[in-house]
Amino acid sequence: MEIKTYQIKTEEITEILIGQKNMQKLASIFGGKKYSSFLVLCDNTTKSLFADTLTNQLKKFSKLVEIHVVPNGEESKNITSLFRILEHMVEKNFDRKSAVIALGGGVIGDLATTVSGLYHRGIDCIQIPTTLLAQVDAAIGGKGAVDLRNYKNIVGVFKQPRFIIIDPSLLTTLPKDQIRSGMGEVIKYAIALDKTLFELLEKNKNDISKLFPVIIQRCIHAKMSIVQKDPYEKSGSRQLLNFGHTLGHAIELYAHLSHGEAISIGMVFATKVSQKLSMLTTLEAEQAINLLKIYGLPTTLSKNAITKEVIYKHMQKDKKAEKGIPTFVLLEGIGKAKSGCRVSRNIVDQTLDEVLV
Repeated sequence: MEIKTYQIKTEEITEILIGQKNMQKLASIFGGKKYSSFLVLCDNTTKSLFADTLTNQLKKFSKLVEIHVVPNGEESKNITSLFRILEHMVEKNFDRKSAVIALGGGVIGDLATTVSGLYHRGIDCIQIPTTLLAQVDAAIGGKGAVDLRNYKNIVGVFKQPRFIIIDPSLLTTLPKDQIRSGMGEVIKYAIALDKTLFELLEKNKNDISKLFPVIIQRCIHAKMSIVQKDPYEKSGSRQLLNFGHTLGHAIELYAHLSHGEAISIGMVFATKVSQKLSMLTTLEAEQAINLLKIYGLPTTLSKNAITKEVIYKHMQKDKKAEKGIPTFVLLEGIGKAKSGCRVSRNIVDQTLDEVLV
């Protein structure tokens, strides 16, 4: 697979490079860009799988290459982890020409983006996503945040990465549960933004891994087009990327499901609300929910896992809420999402009863 290059043009240009064995091609990727030092941020898994290959390449560019390891999982995405990384950089005298490299999935990418936005008021961030979820979504868009007091992504920054280096072959190391979680985000793009992708997923359900390069590119194109129009979430168009997330984030935090599993239930909720409001036909709603089932994603959750009171409280704190009143991303058809939708408490209540069983 030859390297495919794309650019996100905001105030800073982000180069996205998709190709096999990209970690061995950093000289051609960086071009004339010079870095004084690198901090490689990873978890225990990505350190054992990929860190040696990456650091051997980075040592050709700089004498100072540091590795900072955080424990696996969402629990590491907190203020304590953030400040430990910053302290590491201060202790090693990282300067303004340094770069932070995210070698991992969404948690690592969030931490790296936040660190790079804060350190010296902004240094380069390089994303090397190693999970399907990160390659199709989390690594793209320049948003980084940590969780605080059971509120997800409430403290963070906008900081576009300088490079996003994507190698689909890295996905062969992923366990099935991480592939399933990543497919949650892929299906989000299909249901909310890309009907062609939706049809592709329906037709190729038996061996989807062969299509990962195509799937990754379609998701990236969808996200690029929105991020370039609304890089700082000012116009509201970027909210379309949060289809399924209003409920999904609450479930992820309190029911401890993976991100993809949690937003799958959130998408079912949003789909059913769309149907109740006559925005979506019954057939389309059934097709959307069935696609999630095909890829082994949950469509309901035990009502013992999370209370309605917790959900309502979280929805009021959601970034899409307006003066404490939650708004939702709903569907006007497969591949056609609409943001800023207000929904009566009665319909929210009815639909929660259908997904919390």
